[in-house]
Amino acid sequence: MCRLPKRSGTFSLVLLLVLGIVARAFADDSAGALLAPFVDRQTLWVAHIDLMAFDPKSSIDWLSELVQLPAAERDRLQSQAVPIHVLTQALPRDASVDVYLVGSLMDLGRLPFFLVLPLDNRTPATAIAAEARRELEKAFGRPIQVARFSEAVIVGSPETIARLKKDPGVPRPEIQDALSAVGRVAVSVAWVASDELRKTFETIVPRLPQFLGGGETKNLTRGADWVVLGLELPPRKVAVRVIVQSPDTQAAASLSAELSHLVDAVGQLPTVQKSLPDFDALSKKLLPSAAGDQLTLELNEENGGLAALMTIAEPVLRGLTSGERKD
Repeated sequence: MCRLPKRSGTFSLVLLLVLGIVARAFADDSAGALLAPFVDRQTLWVAHIDLMAFDPKSSIDWLSELVQLPAAERDRLQSQAVPIHVLTQALPRDASVDVYLVGSLMDLGRLPFFLVLPLDNRTPATAIAAEARRELEKAFGRPIQVARFSEAVIVGSPETIARLKKDPGVPRPEIQDALSAVGRVAVSVAWVASDELRKTFETIVPRLPQFLGGGETKNLTRGADWVVLGLELPPRKVAVRVIVQSPDTQAAASLSAELSHLVDAVGQLPTVQKSLPDFDALSKKLLPSAAGDQLTLELNEENGGLAALMTIAEPVLRGLTSGERKD
């Protein structure tokens, strides 16, 4: 089994930005072409970060406020962000530092993701790879390798590197579709589980736990072909965009209803009821709306969505992880 890191390093800060709340997705097919040799039917998620598109210090301050991190933890993350700041300040203003993370079912027992760094004139792939390798080895306590392919540098476990060298990629056009859907943002994360993986999950976990309503998991897994989250971070105005691509209009409507039931169940958690008496009104701002075969959600200052998210996030996380929940 993969040992979780006891402490985060410089690069784990990047991982926090992607997975904790969690790149600039290209409008053309560059991301899809770059990733094509490294994805297959076992790929679960793909993330893209442009390190030049946000200010690490301001972004950590915002994320810390969102989940109410203790000051000591915030300060620790700030100290780890210094190398990122140094790197970005040394580059031209119009440069981009592209980092892709790929999560595959094949790698869950090892390092649970690998990095893809494009070999182009914009991204200092070699320098980033060397730093990432050091930090990942420190954080996960296992050997990490760097390998050069024709179009990219890969950072991952030795087993992952060997697999990628041996096995050709499998076309996954939905990955490019998902990343392109949110446009040019600082961070984007796409959930792209294949039909086979979704059916496997339905078999292993046929129903949601009772504290999440107890519904059939297939009501969620079959309602989405892919899901993508786009996030703008300071110094730009913070904004969140979520898009869910459903198989058809009926599936989108059904998924919308199922998500509403799930949110209602979360509102019944004792911690949430105690901390958020106005949960129903706030949660309505966080539900996606169905339009054709897609569900979309926009959160920003103007529509009050960010304020609702900032109010709800910590109590809901506390409620979901507390001993008060009853399965």
